[in-house]
Amino acid sequence: MTNTSPSSAIELYIQGVATGNAEALNAAFHPDARMFGALGDQRVDIPIQDMIGMISAQPADVDGQFSASIKKIDEFGDIATAIVE
Repeated sequence: MTNTSPSSAIELYIQGVATGNAEALNAAFHPDARMFGALGDQRVDIPIQDMIGMISAQPADVDGQFSASIKKIDEFGDIATAIVE
């Protein structure tokens, strides 16, 4: 990952999720990053490379109906958190 703004990195993430594009996802995250969140009722805490593998195997936009948008970004120095729906 290069020195990318949080909103640019999140847009790469959204693109990667939609298309299964591992290159976009790798550009969005530091190689040592972890993904925290929830899938339904299940808590998620996995290495980013595991998540990229799952997304690449099953892109979200299989029927042209996928949409996602950035709802909130909080920045703390060189760390950022985001809510994407």
